[in-house]
Amino acid sequence: NSKYPLFFCQTPKNEPSCAPFRDDKYGKYGYSRQGDKDGDGIEDAKDNCPNVFNPIRPMDNNKQADRDGDNTGDVCDPCPFDANTTTCKKFDPNDRDSDGIKNAVDNCPDTPNPKQEDADKDKIGDACDKCPKQANKPGEACSVSIYDVKSLKIKVGTAVLLKNLLVTALTPDKSRLTAQLKSTDTEYKGADYSGIFIYLGSKGRSYTRLKVGLRIDVEGKSQDYYKQIQLSSVTKLTVTTTQVETPPKPVLVKVADISSPSSLKAKKLEGLVVEVQNVVVTSKVSSTTKHEDFTVAETATATDKTYIADTFNATSYIGARSCFWNDKPAPGKGSDSECLSPRTCQCLSAPCKRGKTAKCTEPGKQPQADKRTVGDKFKSIKGPLQFTWGNYKIAPRDANDLVK
Repeated sequence: NSKYPLFFCQTPKNEPSCAPFRDDKYGKYGYSRQGDKDGDGIEDAKDNCPNVFNPIRPMDNNKQADRDGDNTGDVCDPCPFDANTTTCKKFDPNDRDSDGIKNAVDNCPDTPNPKQEDADKDKIGDACDKCPKQANKPGEACSVSIYDVKSLKIKVGTAVLLKNLLVTALTPDKSRLTAQLKSTDTEYKGADYSGIFIYLGSKGRSYTRLKVGLRIDVEGKSQDYYKQIQLSSVTKLTVTTTQVETPPKPVLVKVADISSPSSLKAKKLEGLVVEVQNVVVTSKVSSTTKHEDFTVAETATATDKTYIADTFNATSYIGARSCFWNDKPAPGKGSDSECLSPRTCQCLSAPCKRGKTAKCTEPGKQPQADKRTVGDKFKSIKGPLQFTWGNYKIAPRDANDLVK
């Protein structure tokens, strides 16, 4: 809050006004003017209450509120629940929306729809159905295309249902996974925008049947997580198959395709399994987040490079995998926030080695030595492409994804 000076000769900047005023995406209005007597931003000729301020609002579906649909706005309608009359019906608690249909049999008990239209025959009236052309259960999100979510045709934050995705990667604690469509799927429309990163958090462990190679239907909200478009706030995940499928063929990319954080091509491939070939290790990266990444390029002197991440599993080359997603240190394990209890450690029951780089290993085994060596060459490296910590990174899933 800015302070007023001790003396001023004109109206102070941002001085509060008693007149209604609004300046946003709906327009700049609030004062009466020619053609708009009530100053609500709607021309008098189109205003359903020309003498009473009633602007369009998001809560009214971006329209002037008119519950009974008689073209007289609610704020000036003597009977806002009854069309074209000044004699209001007595409210019937057994018909909350006053459309003549009793609550018990009304397919939209809180929204007037006397004709009970229901195009998808799901017993939810079109007037209150989020998906009027798609049969769904009450409260269930609309089934949408993964392409529309990833290309932002569907607004970030929208609850969506994605169906028939193939799981391609999964962290040991099932808190994170990637899933995509395969080229043989009927829904497949090309590689771009056909993969997605999904965050389950601690609830992932409850999905006991979840594993790589199976199909899932998943419901949650689209999220822009530090510039990665992903699915989070998952409310429901259903494993729909039992037979593990052949993994999808990786999308072959050049390092230059995914080296820039602003790469449009990389953005389109985010969440998909990709592959780079004939690359050399150019640096080892040990970050404060306990991730042990390394970078590769197509030649030792090339300026374009890409990161190889340990998000899923890179123990075959990096050594022991990072143990992360902190909560509280396990009893007797000291204060190292990365050595956690089995409930929170990415590696579940794997023991942590405390220290500067808190590591976890397979149960009963010792942490492996760091095998990253600048100058090492790989015939191919593949894994899901993710955007994290400001860069695109390939995240190998096992030893088969790192071929020397």
